[in-house]
Amino acid sequence: SIAACDGYGNRLINTKVRPVRHGSWPEAQRVNGISPYMVRDAPTIGELRPRLRSILLGDVLLVGYNTQFDINILWSNGILDGFPHDYFDVMRQYAAVRGTGKKTYGGYRYSKLAVCAEHYGYTFSAHDSMEDTLATLWCFRALICDEKWLHATMDGKARQMRTLAASQTKATTAT
Repeated sequence: SIAACDGYGNRLINTKVRPVRHGSWPEAQRVNGISPYMVRDAPTIGELRPRLRSILLGDVLLVGYNTQFDINILWSNGILDGFPHDYFDVMRQYAAVRGTGKKTYGGYRYSKLAVCAEHYGYTFSAHDSMEDTLATLWCFRALICDEKWLHATMDGKARQMRTLAASQTKATTAT
């Protein structure tokens, strides 16, 4: 299944997808509960391509959880033209400051979406694409307001900006 929403939680797409390469998927079915019978009349990813491209391409920031996995699937199916420059992976950013257990070389381990959502006070039914999408949006908004993430992210930016030589002249301030 595939789902997307905008930054306000408005649902842009939420549909099951009929695979063209596999007739069954027992492991995935155990996780997400979607059987081959449930997708027999669903559109293929190829049929969804124009709609998905209109949602995902252009002047947008793609936000996701374990974004690289999703981007690789979208790219391999011709929905994305390459790896986008503007994306925000909540899983990686969350792990940088609050993940599950410390790594031996610093930082934290990646956490499941349910763990991140619970940390930020959000409950949902995991492994449903729209539920996961809305949970990711909640976690994204909470993370960018999280003081620990802000300090880790912005302190480095502030140090970097202090080293920039900038001057203002009459020409640069003219309206």
